[in-house]
Amino acid sequence: MAVGPDPKHVDANRRDLVFLSYSHDDAEWAQALTGLLKPLTRTRRLRLWVDVANIRAGDAWHPEIGRAIAQAQVAVLLVSARFLASDYIMDTELPALLTHGVRLTPVLVGDCLWPHVPELAARQWLHDPGRDGALSLVDDRIGERDRRLMQICTRLLDLLPDPFTAPPDPRPAAELPEPSGRSGVAAVPRGLIPGPLYGVPDLPPGYVARDELAGLITAVVAGDGPGAVGVTGTVTAVGVHGQGGIGKSVLAAAVARNKDIRARFPDGVHWINVGERADIVGVQLGLLARFGVTGAVPRTPDEARVRLAEVLADRRVLLVVDDVWSDAAAAALRVAGPYGRILYTTRDPQILTAVRARPQRVDVLSPAAARAVAAAILDLDPDQIPLAAQAAFAEVGQVALGVALLAAAVRGGGSWDQVAAALRRDTDIFGDHPYANTFKAMQIAVTHLPTDLTQALLSLAVFPPDTPIPIVAITRYWHHTRGLPAAQALNDLTALAAANVLHLDNTPRGEEDRGEEDPGAGAVGFHDLQHEYLLLHAGKPALLHTALLDAYRGLIPTGRDHR
Repeated sequence: MAVGPDPKHVDANRRDLVFLSYSHDDAEWAQALTGLLKPLTRTRRLRLWVDVANIRAGDAWHPEIGRAIAQAQVAVLLVSARFLASDYIMDTELPALLTHGVRLTPVLVGDCLWPHVPELAARQWLHDPGRDGALSLVDDRIGERDRRLMQICTRLLDLLPDPFTAPPDPRPAAELPEPSGRSGVAAVPRGLIPGPLYGVPDLPPGYVARDELAGLITAVVAGDGPGAVGVTGTVTAVGVHGQGGIGKSVLAAAVARNKDIRARFPDGVHWINVGERADIVGVQLGLLARFGVTGAVPRTPDEARVRLAEVLADRRVLLVVDDVWSDAAAAALRVAGPYGRILYTTRDPQILTAVRARPQRVDVLSPAAARAVAAAILDLDPDQIPLAAQAAFAEVGQVALGVALLAAAVRGGGSWDQVAAALRRDTDIFGDHPYANTFKAMQIAVTHLPTDLTQALLSLAVFPPDTPIPIVAITRYWHHTRGLPAAQALNDLTALAAANVLHLDNTPRGEEDRGEEDPGAGAVGFHDLQHEYLLLHAGKPALLHTALLDAYRGLIPTGRDHR
């Protein structure tokens, strides 16, 4: 059975994919490689095609695989006995890759008879399978496993043409009309009653106000005259950008919770989490629902944007649009009227340019700020933080999330000398990976957890990223998979939150200032780098828990009805 179009009709300019071929029984290895290559796919350094990520519900999977093969320049083959036993891979997918002239770069993930397969024996592998053996041989040695995976990713990049880049993004810069037909923005005076908060996350344990906070507040409230809250222009927006784990979202939450900010937005401060795989219309409909909008349901981002602009035209609101990954998502929520403001957070400053937002850069912590963050977590004076701690901070690049993770590991029973020594010993595991600082700190934090809590944490990789996970969903899930009562599950979540490996909020999402905590209510959240670390190490058991379907069916909001 042939796969894909005739190679003679493939546009050579579109041969820019890296195609990942694997048995679904080896999904944990595909997941690990995908996570490590994420920074390159996100910056368009390469285009990675993985079936589970690129085939949507309702798509015909066979033609989709064929189209991807026709556009592939390189294929990474995750070879194992299960790979060789797959009739589809060996009889359909592999011949199609060869027919289209795709360069094959195998990786041995499980011992098998690969030398007896001519298509593999004659290829240049991404490692030496005879010398190194299969990756599964070091699966229980996390540091060595991650080091080998990083070497494979680095070798892949070395084999790609230079530069190996996708075609320029064809999307134009956002060219959106004013939401209410007005030009510019109006100064919003300070009120007496603070506006309510909707979905704004709590500040983390040990929070210390950063130097950038005052400047960011000034950027949000600056305007035409005294009491102004915006920058004069079209739809006013301020953007925070910087590397992952650097503290953008925490800084935005500090702005949202600032009393002066709240006093200027009596119609509320709304937190909108977007994320990498955002259902844009679903996010827009969720925001419309907060304002009690009924009637015809918008079906496209443009329809929903226009409806939101109408609703917000005269409202004094601040929209905090967190973790934006695309121009389209940013533009879809660029809906505040002349009395409202928008604050984006993103790692990509080009997105801020596309929506005409003023960039406010966030940098790594200064040595003094790093000591202050660690001291607050440990309930110490900053002067009590030893020199070994400063060496550890340097090993993780003084990234805010990394510093917090290390301090939590010390609070859990480690010493700064032990932490610094472990970081020095394993300093090259993730090489020059863009997320190396946070991954190293996560590894230290997880190492200091009890074994049962480590496994419990990794099991949470099954939940979708960029989505607050209701505590009741996790307690139900752990009841099925760990046999825990709800009270013990909540205790475990509290312990994991104390280790800074996840965020626990006992306030029901979307509601504010109730003044009471309801055990079991609220949600658990992950920084996306924390979640990617879990995916890197979760393995097949976490991927295959069928109890999850019952655990969160109907509990995790999906944003909209797709019928």
